[in-house]
Amino acid sequence: MKWTKIIIAGACVLATVGASYATVLYQEDFQSYANPTYNFVSASSGSSTNGWTGTGMLVNQTNSVGGVGSLFSSGAPTRSLYVSDTVSNNALNQMLIYSSTNGGATSISNNGNVKISFDFNIRSNQNSASQGLFPMFDLRGGAVTNVPNSWATTMSLMATTNHVFTYYTNGNNAVQIPGVTVSTANWYRVEIAIGDISTATDYFDLKVWEAKPADGYNQTGTLVIDLTNLLFRADVSYINGFDFRTITTNQAGLLYNIDNIKVETIPEPGAMSLLSLGAGGLILLLRHYSTSL
Repeated sequence: MKWTKIIIAGACVLATVGASYATVLYQEDFQSYANPTYNFVSASSGSSTNGWTGTGMLVNQTNSVGGVGSLFSSGAPTRSLYVSDTVSNNALNQMLIYSSTNGGATSISNNGNVKISFDFNIRSNQNSASQGLFPMFDLRGGAVTNVPNSWATTMSLMATTNHVFTYYTNGNNAVQIPGVTVSTANWYRVEIAIGDISTATDYFDLKVWEAKPADGYNQTGTLVIDLTNLLFRADVSYINGFDFRTITTNQAGLLYNIDNIKVETIPEPGAMSLLSLGAGGLILLLRHYSTSL
């Protein structure tokens, strides 16, 4: 009986530690919505019930759920978030409700150790490579001075020059990621892994996979960007949201899709050590118990 209680207790500890291994905080693949669903992102702040809120949207900045899904998805998905922006003098901002200023959540993460991933496809950019609209991804966090919704890092999903990825780091310096040109035919999966932000300097890792139509659906894709220890624009005390938006320069005509958005925790090193130690101890207990029978 004694050994049985010890083993049960050990299993409970492992279950508790294992639960902290990875927790999905937010996930959306848009498959549960009707096809089509128009005005999925509401133009009025606070009026959205599906987790999204648009800020400052004009008549010709529209969105809907439908069309096609990501090549990273299984089967042949028929839905993703489709965004059309044909306005040349107004930036489009679409923010997840999962933030400290919307929906009542205090933060995505108070100490970092979180991973954010999403798929996107640029369907059309009707302008030249050196001008026009292009979508941006913003990770928002509370700065050291606790200013809410400051941009911790900003990533251009198709920059105006040669349609390549860029990321913001070391303050406001835009650093171009060489060797990767974004194609309108392909889907891309972006993964941003944020480490411990309780330290003096905050870092994140960036990975991007590319999926081509010829390889069908349910792809793992080809890893085309793998960068580590990138600096935020400013050190933050917590991560409280992210958004997709468009940047406007001279002309208009941008169509793009977003799919498979996921926010999940990353296990802290201490939790990993406890899990390994607990698993090893439980195995020893089981061996001892079996040999004593």
